[in-house]
Amino acid sequence: MARAITGDFAEKVQYYQKIIGLTFGKQLKQYILNYGFLSFGSLEFYGINAVQKEKSDLIVQTNYLHHYFEKTKRLIALESLGDGFYALVDEKDNVFEYDTETDKLITLKIMLNNYLLKRFEEEKQNDF
Repeated sequence: MARAITGDFAEKVQYYQKIIGLTFGKQLKQYILNYGFLSFGSLEFYGINAVQKEKSDLIVQTNYLHHYFEKTKRLIALESLGDGFYALVDEKDNVFEYDTETDKLITLKIMLNNYLLKRFEEEKQNDF
């Protein structure tokens, strides 16, 4: 499922970036503008939607992580992987995993669009 952002959202991107104190990478910006957020099966990526606006998961979870976990302050929350694990993305669209229990941040060496495709493929394989 995808929920695209409508209306003047493109003009509000700067506002949402100010709320989290970071700039969206090119791929993340396109993801938000084209889809808002994405979900498939049990998989759900954070995003910003026109109804929740600044209360959207991407904003709320990013601010939560920034408040409690210093290592996440330069990253944007993308996905909860469960049990305190998160997928995060930086301003250049590089994806990381972060474990809140161990405070360990791992570079996945994959860009956002490829990460999304990889996760959808994994979900598709799990459904069969």
